[in-house]
Amino acid sequence: MRPRAAVLLPLVTALLAVLPVPAATAAPGDLTCEVQVQTDFTPPITGSVTGYAGEVSGSFVNCVSATGQTMQSGVFQGTATATSTIATPCSVVIRIVATGTISWTPTASSDFVYVFNTDPAQGLVELSMTITGGALAGDGMIPVAWFTPNLDCALTGLRYVSVGGAGTFA
Repeated sequence: MRPRAAVLLPLVTALLAVLPVPAATAAPGDLTCEVQVQTDFTPPITGSVTGYAGEVSGSFVNCVSATGQTMQSGVFQGTATATSTIATPCSVVIRIVATGTISWTPTASSDFVYVFNTDPAQGLVELSMTITGGALAGDGMIPVAWFTPNLDCALTGLRYVSVGGAGTFA
């Protein structure tokens, strides 16, 4: 009779050879930062819109890492597209998707996709940023945050949506 290890080893090896290998995942707690994001619309949004262009910019400050990342802060900018399914943009029932680049201090950069969606008619209500390339590629952040439109929105239309809070890329 052969030892169990001699019987099981070829079986386990065969199973591992045919099972899919999971994609690499980010380490938990790669980078925690305070975050500020602003999406600007020129001219302001005054009714329901589809594919309305805007610009996104912001910063990460007071960053700390449990995994040895050296980024201390960062600034970013990019382009945004907004869609509102209701004619009252000041209610901020809107979906904003932006892409751009983060410049980290010290020297590093990341490409990102930012999603701000408060309109359940346009999918999952979410606030997230996903790193699509460069430093922290594959990491995502779902910040604990607040948001506000410009205070004179009822008079001027939706000129910007500002988001602030903190989150962890993981």
